Amino acid sequence: MPADHVAKLRRRFLLSCFDVETAFLQSPLTEKEQVQLKPFKGLKFLMEQLGVDHPEDLMVPSARWCMRTEGSIYGLCISPRAFGRRFRKILEQMGFTSCSTSDACVYKRKRKGKMTYLCTIVDDVLVLSEDAEQEKEFYVELQKHLTVTIRYEPKRFLGFAIGRDESGDWYFTHDTYILPMHKKYEADIYEAGFKPGEYPETPATKSQMK
Repeated sequence: MPADHVAKLRRRFLLSCFDVETAFLQSPLTEKEQVQLKPFKGLKFLMEQLGVDHPEDLMVPSARWCMRTEGSIYGLCISPRAFGRRFRKILEQMGFTSCSTSDACVYKRKRKGKMTYLCTIVDDVLVLSEDAEQEKEFYVELQKHLTVTIRYEPKRFLGFAIGRDESGDWYFTHDTYILPMHKKYEADIYEAGFKPGEYPETPATKSQMK
């Protein structure tokens, strides 16, 4: 299998992943980040159902009412940053430190001589642990702060295919994305003057991985 197409991970690591449920609804905004939103259609009905007081002319355009968001919501460009700030604080409380010199989205923690690594992509996280008990303790501690969906030994993570080779090492490949893209734009590649061998070959197929 071509090394350029596959990332490998030693077998001693336990692999799992999780995503944070409603991540962007759990993060406060600083005063400078708070934004004003115009009342949206159905807001008045929603507030009535929830028993929330509101001005009678809330939905009248000439009244020019607006709402100030104190917490992040989906659709705001600042919401991922707000969640990332809160998530970092939680991880630091749990004893993790950021690998800021190489990648600030990778965190590590060492306990009893065993390492746990977190590769974070917004609210999706890949967890690598050298010890099963510490992996279990990590999730117990994490769920005190956040509601998460956990998958052990995942086959997919954000478009990457994950598996084990004959030696038991983990491998990661992006074939699930690269191969369809290559097929879609293959005619354009040839039309641009490229020929096989003049540009990186497509990743190994599933039959070659076996």
